[in-house]
Amino acid sequence: MSKAILREKSIMKVLTENVSPFIIQLFATFQDETRLYFALNYCVNGELLSFINQQEVFDEEAALFYMAEILLALEHLHRLGIVHRDLKPENILLTEKLHIQITDFGSAINLNDPNQEIEDKNMFNNLNSYRNRKNSFVGTAQYVSPEMLTNKKITPMADIWAYACILYQMLTSKPPFVSGNEYMIFQKIQNLEYTFPDDFPSDAKHLIQSILKIKSTERLGANDDLQKGGYESIRSHPYFAPLNGDWDMLNKLPPEKIQAVAKMDNTSDLTTELTEKGLGEKQITRLLGLHLHDDSDENLIKPNRTYILEDTANSAPLWIAAVDEVKNFYFSDDSSPESSPQPSTCSNGDSELKNGRKSTKQGLFHLQIRKIGMTEKTN
Repeated sequence: MSKAILREKSIMKVLTENVSPFIIQLFATFQDETRLYFALNYCVNGELLSFINQQEVFDEEAALFYMAEILLALEHLHRLGIVHRDLKPENILLTEKLHIQITDFGSAINLNDPNQEIEDKNMFNNLNSYRNRKNSFVGTAQYVSPEMLTNKKITPMADIWAYACILYQMLTSKPPFVSGNEYMIFQKIQNLEYTFPDDFPSDAKHLIQSILKIKSTERLGANDDLQKGGYESIRSHPYFAPLNGDWDMLNKLPPEKIQAVAKMDNTSDLTTELTEKGLGEKQITRLLGLHLHDDSDENLIKPNRTYILEDTANSAPLWIAAVDEVKNFYFSDDSSPESSPQPSTCSNGDSELKNGRKSTKQGLFHLQIRKIGMTEKTN
């Protein structure tokens, strides 16, 4: 078993012995010959990111509520000497009552563990080594702190940096440091190259600027005594003034807009949206992936309809190749499964592609979408 997995298991053990309402709970572990399995509590409302992306409901009130809960969670982690190192909205889940649960401690370290080994291969020595070591990076580019890029000492301030990036994203729907590739993002981080929209809330802007400092010792919260008062300097910042010093977020309900969205049945909501777009029941069923091999002609892709395909993994070349392959399969002179080109990386679907022409075409389309990690939308 790898050192990273053993490290994560050790950290989860510490968190199990020191429970926080804002940290994912580990109930059991078991393993087979190749894998270690964690049994964790179920967060029915999914990732915080899905709510942040709905800017019509995720307003300043929601941002304040969740930034307060995240700060309480970080205080708990950092008192235990645990640095998450990959804090981001995707790693913050929401319970049934819409309170946060920080999860995914695969990159975390325990600074109090005498056996803790921080391997050089998990960090960049400098930006010039990026091309040769791009697969060894720990964390997510948009939220990584400068010290993690220069192999300097890692402290809890690495998570506080990510904390400021999350606040920026909550209010704008994107992180402060964005670019077309990780290398350019890292350069922007090291140069503190980011801007605020004109209508960005002033108190939130000041809080972010107080944290996003190149030197970790200069960040707001760096000199706070966690064991006594937590991140007192951050708590007392004007951004949190609306709380009036009441940090007992566990007993509070999130903003009404967030509650209203969470109560919706996502599948039913999507079905309603697709119906409004002009799709019939069978087309909706196909788009939701409920029937991949219906032989009815009505269930095939319709002409004169616009399909918007969103690249969520920077895989545009793969997507173009997949579309071309499907197009050739549909419009070639002989579209039989035996003579048409087959997807080279969809080995699991090979037997399905031989079971009928209509189901083959439909199956190919779905398999290609899933193979490159795309999401399909229509309008």
